[in-house]
Amino acid sequence: MERKDWVQRRQQAALKLSDDNMYVYKIVRAVLKPCFKLLFRPIVLGQANIPLQGAAIITANHRSFWDSAFQAIASPRPIRWMGKSELFKNPLLGRLCVQLGAFPVQRGKGDDGAIKVAKGLLAQGQLVALFPEGTRVRQGIGEPKKGAARLAIEMGVDTIPMSIVGTERGGLRRALWRRGAQVRLIVHPAIPPIIEEKESKQAASKLMKDQVWPAIKDGVQGLEGHRKQALAVGAGAALIAGLGLVARRRKN
Repeated sequence: MERKDWVQRRQQAALKLSDDNMYVYKIVRAVLKPCFKLLFRPIVLGQANIPLQGAAIITANHRSFWDSAFQAIASPRPIRWMGKSELFKNPLLGRLCVQLGAFPVQRGKGDDGAIKVAKGLLAQGQLVALFPEGTRVRQGIGEPKKGAARLAIEMGVDTIPMSIVGTERGGLRRALWRRGAQVRLIVHPAIPPIIEEKESKQAASKLMKDQVWPAIKDGVQGLEGHRKQALAVGAGAALIAGLGLVARRRKN
């Protein structure tokens, strides 16, 4: 099967999958949610900002592969994600990814098929999640591309900024071993599209850089500050425990 064929087939399958038919997604989420809460103790702020119905675009900074999993746990309804096409090449894994809410995009070039799927899902009233940085940024926050904002304006839907920290390499391990770090998410209030400037070439850039990305950036910086304090507390507790153990051994 040619590359173009299998990518298109996965995209078409994703477009046909409605919220009501996402049984695999709902089963996996139901299993993972209590497990993730027990293991990583994620903190989710602003969960009420995710609408219970209607289309919207969730935009977030991108730390790791696990960002999508924690987004799913934070959302009361299914989310659809763009994923790099390589994940869908294997027939079994590709079908599973689609059933879990993802659809392929060919990176490095304009993929009209992926954009068509995103628009179709939004037209159905679904939630679509995009990572404007276009790649993983392990520390801090990168520069956003304006594709998500352009899509929001063209479809006339709200953009919901989301800030995520703690999912990067080493972050989940520290959270697992209770070393003062936790996965933290902030779901910011929805930002409406700039409908009156729909035909403006600057509208998407203005929406992303003036409204959406500043909210995400401020959220990441605030969460990083809290995490540094938590890590310091965790390190201090470990040091005190170590000194106490040494003192007990000397007494014995």
